[in-house]
Amino acid sequence: MKTPFRLAHAVAIALVSITLMTAGSLAKKVPPIADDIPAWAPMQALARWDSGWYGEIAKNGYWLNPGQQSPVVFFPGYPMSVRLLTWVGMNRWVAGEVLSLACALAAIFL
Repeated sequence: MKTPFRLAHAVAIALVSITLMTAGSLAKKVPPIADDIPAWAPMQALARWDSGWYGEIAKNGYWLNPGQQSPVVFFPGYPMSVRLLTWVGMNRWVAGEVLSLACALAAIFL
């Protein structure tokens, strides 16, 4: 498959996915998982599931509370990259989305 063809399909899938997630988030009125997530609806829709753990690791690092859920099972490469982007002034949630999209784009060409 030619690279421009793959890129066009990947962009189309990403746009449809983001649109559906945003629509679902707006329809259900799901509260944001953190106070510092930008108010832009697609950003709040994409900041779900494990992003709460990764965002917390990027902000506060790892911790262990015996008998409770803790973020020690998550690989440190992604949160460290997010934290690096926050050091240059990016919001941690925006940094996570930018990093995820950049990695997805890189994966298309590999």
